[in-house]
Amino acid sequence: MLAASLCSYRYMSMLWRFEITELHKDRPIFTSLDRCVYPFDTSSLWLLAATEFIGSLGLSLFSIILNKNQFLINNDPNHYIRGVLTSLAVVLVVLLGMDISGAMYNPTLATLLLGGCKGQGSVDHILVYWIAPTLGAYLAPKLTPTHKSEKLKSN
Repeated sequence: MLAASLCSYRYMSMLWRFEITELHKDRPIFTSLDRCVYPFDTSSLWLLAATEFIGSLGLSLFSIILNKNQFLINNDPNHYIRGVLTSLAVVLVVLLGMDISGAMYNPTLATLLLGGCKGQGSVDHILVYWIAPTLGAYLAPKLTPTHKSEKLKSN
């Protein structure tokens, strides 16, 4: 996924050079690594990692609990209510983390937007934007309560 995203970005950068529309004018220059500066360097590394971890954990837990809710399963066959609730949760969690770490919660997105920017090293980037959110998403299913009937089905 990361490789495909990076290739897509490279392809778009090439198209921007043709300046087909007004929106493309000087776009490759403004998005280049030469101009990119990491905007969250005032926060500690641990606060950045905690923000990404808690955001990913919270969104993953919310999604699991929401999609196992028997009331919604029985009364929301088209997933409209669950879609709206999920959208609201994402917006809320992103707003809460935006000024701290950028609220990426997605390693590929973080790498495309912030990877290689001046002000953050590779190890810091991997810890904050790869390990922390991946760990949060990994732990979420382990923290959700399971019912006896679910345990019996899995055995």
